[in-house]
Amino acid sequence: MPYDINNEVLDICSLRNAINEGKYEAVWITNPNPITGKGFCARDLQKVIEDNKDILFIVDEASVDSVLDIDRFSILKNSYNLKNLVVIRTFSKFYGVPGMRLGYASLNEKLAECIENWGQVFPVSSFSIYVAKKFLNQKNLFQEIRRKINHNKNVITSLLNSTSKLILYKSLTNTIVIGGHNIQQNLWQAFKDKGILGFSLEEEKGMVSSNCVRLTIHSGEESFGYLYNGVKDLVCELEGVNRVFR
Repeated sequence: MPYDINNEVLDICSLRNAINEGKYEAVWITNPNPITGKGFCARDLQKVIEDNKDILFIVDEASVDSVLDIDRFSILKNSYNLKNLVVIRTFSKFYGVPGMRLGYASLNEKLAECIENWGQVFPVSSFSIYVAKKFLNQKNLFQEIRRKINHNKNVITSLLNSTSKLILYKSLTNTIVIGGHNIQQNLWQAFKDKGILGFSLEEEKGMVSSNCVRLTIHSGEESFGYLYNGVKDLVCELEGVNRVFR
């Protein structure tokens, strides 16, 4: 989908037009997108789903748990009322327990029964369910983690706005995408040299520009401090000055 790097929210009209032009039985949407961190507002997405009752929509919300204003973008609460919608979530990302292989889905009862008849690909243990319930009962704790991530993301944004050498893609999630503007060196390698291992988007489809790296913003002070200092050092090198950034 086309997007504006300065806006976290995707244009719902582009999605609607793409659906109208194609003959689809099902549409899979990652909301927010795990690469760019951009997503659709839940209200707009719900209207598209309601207007296309003959299409099955699978909305993958694996990255939504880190979004500060989660209720604005998650369609989970309204999934029971839509017979052509499946919403899937995971504990592997934000909650940091990929080894449990645990996630959940919200969907129409008849469709759920049909899927259950095929059996579970990865049977879920009682211990995994126990841990998941503990997570879900700590809403205030995880909302505070979201707040800290958002604060740290704003600090990094302020730093990157001080240089014309790097391009920042605004993101809803706990990741940011940084691109190079008329610089020769490979950004992924430049960050690696600073001890920061990001995710190279050099060959990722849909990126506005090449030479982009995705970095994860942590809530912990020590981890974020390490990241911030690495980004600050790189900015200073690119600008060719010994500046002090707040």
